[in-house]
Amino acid sequence: MTLFTLLIVMALERVTTKSKRFHIANIAESYFNFFQRLSWLNSENKKFGSNIFDILLMAGIPALIVLLAIQYLPGLIVFCLYLLVLWICLGCPVTRNTYRRYMQAANRDDFEACSLYSEKFGVEGGELSSVGKQLVLVNYRQYASVIIFFVFLGPAGVIFYSLCKEWYLLSKKKHSDVLNNINTSHVDESLEENVNDSNNNDNVEALSYIVNNDESPFQKEYIQSQTLLSYLDFIPVRLTSFGFLLVGHFSKGLPIWLGALLDLKINSYELLAKVAKASEEPEPYVKPYLQEPLQMVKLVKRNVLFLIMAISIMTMVGLLG
Repeated sequence: MTLFTLLIVMALERVTTKSKRFHIANIAESYFNFFQRLSWLNSENKKFGSNIFDILLMAGIPALIVLLAIQYLPGLIVFCLYLLVLWICLGCPVTRNTYRRYMQAANRDDFEACSLYSEKFGVEGGELSSVGKQLVLVNYRQYASVIIFFVFLGPAGVIFYSLCKEWYLLSKKKHSDVLNNINTSHVDESLEENVNDSNNNDNVEALSYIVNNDESPFQKEYIQSQTLLSYLDFIPVRLTSFGFLLVGHFSKGLPIWLGALLDLKINSYELLAKVAKASEEPEPYVKPYLQEPLQMVKLVKRNVLFLIMAISIMTMVGLLG
């Protein structure tokens, strides 16, 4: 059932356009908002989501419901549930459209538009030199990791991972927005102006929260979600990057992969980016600002095909159901 479901959803994902309403990012955001409105989860001294237990609870409830449904519902309904969960969690139509627009802008040498489009799929500051690396990470988050969790842990595992991932991305965005909207020097001046004014105690407290950024609830939320996701990504990232070796230049990428195999400190972005860059041969005839994105997209597409092929072999020999 696993392979059959994966092939159907991958085919549908290629030939149809999925509405944003049916993507995990949109559904997860609505779910998070509902969860955070529950008064019993919040207190005056604690913001929900500021520790790993909160995230585990929020992601674990839907996963547990799906797990129970698989155990007790009829086979046909379970198959439909497999299809629905994978369809929702796999890929992202918004990112695909943004990448197409980026390539169109790059082909007409519109660097400003390229920078703006690259920011939409996660490149900080719109740096064109980082586009290729970011595309590798985006592909991992939206395809490779979802496929790996689906194969080994089923729909419940995919839902749990996807909700943790979306919580991390949402926390990162909120944290970045707070930092971008704050002028530190202005905050410092405002704090000094208000510190002796008894009528502005609330302002002083709020400004102190921002200046002492390590105490910010947004930063705590971001750090906790990042920590949890790094644990969840530890094995899938290494499996994905090993796939880069097999579909790229094995000898060039192998030393990097072996060096990071048991390294708990290296993050997913760095490992995937380093192995991917070492595994793909440069193409000097392509425009410099198009070269790396084109290379990385080719590499990750080959890697997804490799994953499907590996799953097919494991299914044929009886390792997967």
